[in-house]
Amino acid sequence: MAVQIEIEDAESMLSSLGFAPPDTLLELYLAQANSLSEKFANTDYMEATQKLIMLYLVAIFAISSGARRIASESSASGASRSFNYADDVAKLKAAIKGLDPLGIADDLLPQDKKTGLFVVVEG
Repeated sequence: MAVQIEIEDAESMLSSLGFAPPDTLLELYLAQANSLSEKFANTDYMEATQKLIMLYLVAIFAISSGARRIASESSASGASRSFNYADDVAKLKAAIKGLDPLGIADDLLPQDKKTGLFVVVEG
């Protein structure tokens, strides 16, 4: 059975995390995450596991695109809203890796930053 996540599911999750990406981007994130449905159909992953992986991917896409998280809000005359930019990608990637031992979602995960070291020694 091909599992798909709906825009309402993604909006609800992202909202609870404090993110509000534009609908246009959210639809594109969903298309990417839902593209895994056919691959998941060939596994024994539970439906809930498939949905979690796809929702976590949508969150990673939102965070990676620079979505801002609402840090605090005020009101009553002096309306104010402050934001911070989250770095939860590593936690979400780890969660996906734990849920997806076959690595089906690996191609959609952002690559880890790799740092090289170059040492010159004169003798």
